[in-house]
Amino acid sequence: IHKNATTTGEEDFDLDLLGKKDTKIAIDKNIVKTKIFPILIDVLEDPTRSPDEYSSALVALGKIGYEDINVDLSIKAITNFLSNKNQEVAETAALSLGILGLGKSLDILTNIALDTPEGKRLTQSTQVPIRTRAFAAYGIGIIASKSIQKIKDDATNVLLTLLHSDHTASNDCKVAAIQGLSIVSSLSDDVYVSLTEQIKREKNDIIKAHAYTAYARMLRSISNLSTTSNYVELMLPEMLDKTEGIYTRLSKIQLLGITPTVQIITELKFKILKKAYLNSKTAQEKYYALISIGQLRTPEALIELQQILIKDQKQYKPRAALGLGICLDENKVKEEDRQRSILILENL
Repeated sequence: IHKNATTTGEEDFDLDLLGKKDTKIAIDKNIVKTKIFPILIDVLEDPTRSPDEYSSALVALGKIGYEDINVDLSIKAITNFLSNKNQEVAETAALSLGILGLGKSLDILTNIALDTPEGKRLTQSTQVPIRTRAFAAYGIGIIASKSIQKIKDDATNVLLTLLHSDHTASNDCKVAAIQGLSIVSSLSDDVYVSLTEQIKREKNDIIKAHAYTAYARMLRSISNLSTTSNYVELMLPEMLDKTEGIYTRLSKIQLLGITPTVQIITELKFKILKKAYLNSKTAQEKYYALISIGQLRTPEALIELQQILIKDQKQYKPRAALGLGICLDENKVKEEDRQRSILILENL
């Protein structure tokens, strides 16, 4: 069964715990092939089953994967539910095709996501439902994350087409395209440039907020610290724009905390985050800034959080304590700084 590697991971992302879990499930392949797979197909072919049973069977069929399994039968069984009258079932089918992770599924999901005539035929509708398109877009991202470079490139181009569409894609579809891009590794420079341009010109607060956090996830996948730093540096002038919506401002703060950078850029990020904490008019921005300061894991960040815990208002201390805890996760923290931090936390 597929390793459970592709998730939204929002809590892990916020607290910088990504990559620290392994949830692989080991089941004998012969049991999957001879027992589990036939049962799932039977459920999907049974017209008396409930929507919840269909949805569960669809996801399970996708999670099983395709080793020693009848691939064409899996794809057909899932695709049949794209036209289901129950919206939850239909969108689960689109997502399950992505979880299955096959290049063969890409054409199907592309037609769904872009609302093509073939997509309309597959969903038996005059217009592919927005939510089904959104789930198809994320499914495309899952396929790209598991595939060879050619399929990865094709999938990425579809998501960029959806993202830059001004007329056929709703906000939900654009957000799904952004999130789909965020789970794809080894993207070309053109993709990063394209997403940067989209972020700068986007006016919708929700889309822009998702774009920033997706951009952060993408940057985390780059192994070269200098390259990551260069992309972050390009975004720094955008960080102090107070005219943007609250969700966008919060996502900017997240980006600064979560992206690893060279020292000189990290120092600039610290100054921006400290200013966000001191000058923000909203408690939520201050909370986010405190956690992101901790995620920098620098001596300056540690000292700043210590001072906040000693001197600042009580309402901000829980987030400052959380930020300090994250900061202490850094192995290079001096023992005297660690002990002082622990003493401060114990005395709260």
